[in-house]
Amino acid sequence: MKKIHVLLIEKDKDELLKICSSVKNETDIEIVGVTCELKCLSDFINRLHVNIVLMNIRLVKDTEKVKVIKSVTEKTKAQLIILNDQIDNRLIFEAFIAGAICYIDKSYNHIPNVIRLAYQKWSLKSAYVESVIRKEFCRLRQLEIHYMKERLTQTEQKILKLIAEGYKQKQIAEILMVEINTIKKHITNILKKTGEKRSKEAARKAREWGLI
Repeated sequence: MKKIHVLLIEKDKDELLKICSSVKNETDIEIVGVTCELKCLSDFINRLHVNIVLMNIRLVKDTEKVKVIKSVTEKTKAQLIILNDQIDNRLIFEAFIAGAICYIDKSYNHIPNVIRLAYQKWSLKSAYVESVIRKEFCRLRQLEIHYMKERLTQTEQKILKLIAEGYKQKQIAEILMVEINTIKKHITNILKKTGEKRSKEAARKAREWGLI
């Protein structure tokens, strides 16, 4: 039987014993290494042919957490499971964005099944984690909308509204009583600010966000 190779990143002896005990009778799972050393972690994982990394995220400095997660997920083929005994909504969101496949508390009895599912590349999110991610995306979207509203001038918003209503550039110039080149300059600025390539897409986005 092919075994799932697990690297455990932990330094607390009691925690190590509990995690190791939770998988010791599992014939398809083998802990091939235990370390609390984060230097050259990617090389270590590849050398041991690790399938799953089980990491106690408390070992990593707050400013380094996302960097370490990305290092594991981008530079190795291993699936990363984050272990934590605290609810940290920001870290939950950033961990999944950085490529972690699972974020769990230390409920030792379910660790073997989590390892198996992660090995099969299932992205494991509890209902709580899902809600955190949704809320964070909503928060970021609201910030983006607010930021965009602050950046777009009133004239640019009027132009987007007219574009959304189907008016052409020449017609918009006549309605606003300006030169066609002025409208073109405004549209160029709008596209830069919204990140869109076409004015109709920028208008659609602005309407969806309630800017016009």
